[in-house]
Amino acid sequence: MQFSNEFAAPAAPDEVFATLMDVRGVAGCLPGASIGGDTEDGGLEATVAVKVGPIRMSYGGTVHVIERDDAARTASMRVRAREQRGQGTAEATLGLAVVADSDGGSRATVTTDLMVTGRVAQMGAGIMQDVAGSMVNDFADCLSARMGPAPVAAPESPAEAPPPPANEAASEVKALPLLWKALRARLSRLFRRG
Repeated sequence: MQFSNEFAAPAAPDEVFATLMDVRGVAGCLPGASIGGDTEDGGLEATVAVKVGPIRMSYGGTVHVIERDDAARTASMRVRAREQRGQGTAEATLGLAVVADSDGGSRATVTTDLMVTGRVAQMGAGIMQDVAGSMVNDFADCLSARMGPAPVAAPESPAEAPPPPANEAASEVKALPLLWKALRARLSRLFRRG
């Protein structure tokens, strides 16, 4: 299945593109995702934990940047993963493009070509697209918070440094709230047509 999502970021396009290409650095903005070591073929090891009601699934795989054009601010990535306790698989090719926005910020477009098998595949393409859209929105909110202007604060001593933000800790994707949000959006669109 193929789908596309867009989001805005409050920074210059070159900065947004460089930030997005730091896969290890932005993984904390996607709940449940963590990046491990480098692979022998130049990729990165990755894991994602997903919880749908009482069902918990963990995927392990790799992320590879297969094309990158800094001047055009475009890139392609390939993600391959397998359920760690199950038969499901996921393979995606992600396209990324960042352009200047009229308000001085940036607009990023992520296109996804996704193939899944196993329990996740039973959700259906429409719901999966809506869930992906919700995840991209959450990711964009986190990214915007990171790239927005930092509040001015009094200098702190090293011993008083605050702990890292909670959203940077690895957790699992809580899919039911995302499914509920996606279902509400889908129902809302259906009733507006009628």
